[in-house]
Amino acid sequence: MKKIVASILITLTTLTSYVHAKIVVIANPAGPDKLTKAQVKKIYLGKSKKLGGKKVEAINLKSGQETRNQFLSGVVGKNANQYKSYWARRVFTGKGKPPKEVGSESAVVSYVASHKNAIGFVDESKVTSKVKIVYR
Repeated sequence: MKKIVASILITLTTLTSYVHAKIVVIANPAGPDKLTKAQVKKIYLGKSKKLGGKKVEAINLKSGQETRNQFLSGVVGKNANQYKSYWARRVFTGKGKPPKEVGSESAVVSYVASHKNAIGFVDESKVTSKVKIVYR
């Protein structure tokens, strides 16, 4: 009985963390003030490399992180395997290279804060005053 209760609690805790996770796109304070879902999607698919005439650099979390999976499915419209395959095809055909990857959400915030043309995505709870939210 204790194992069943423990399993239920673990499952509920996991589901609750997914429900509460609110993924946002962040930019350097010198970057754009607002982006649309379509703009973010194009940037992360390598179909748009500029915003307002300025180069933009997308920062991605390393594969396997739940925040990345939620972002890919909710904004880009692909699961992790589809996204990996998409970029493998683009690289093979010489049509670009995937966004730079970093290991943690705090690394995303740090990178975006120190590079004026960078954007990234994190759980809203990870946002600091060094960056601004440009898409919810």
